[in-house]
Amino acid sequence: MTWRSHPLFVRRRTPKEIAESRAVPVSALLDPLARNANLAEDAPATDQNRETKSEWLILVGVCTHFGMHANRIRRQLRGMALSLPRLAI
Repeated sequence: MTWRSHPLFVRRRTPKEIAESRAVPVSALLDPLARNANLAEDAPATDQNRETKSEWLILVGVCTHFGMHANRIRRQLRGMALSLPRLAI
C-alpha cells in the first residue's frame, strides 16, 4: 500500500504500546508540534493530538537517501529499527 508513491506501514498497537507512547514527554520529541489542521498551530505533539483512532499506527516510508528500497525499510521495520514519521489515525 502506498501514499503519494511512498510505502505505508499499518499496524495495530497494543494497549501497552499506546500507554508507552502517551507517556513520552513532548520535550523529548524532535518535533514538539502536532501539525494537525484541526488544532491550534502551537498545539503540542501529544499522542492524543496526532491520532483519531489510537490503536492504529500508520508510518509513511519517506527516505531522503537515494537508492534505499521499500523492501529494506520493511525488513528494518520488523525490528522497529527505523525512525519514520508517525501518523496515528
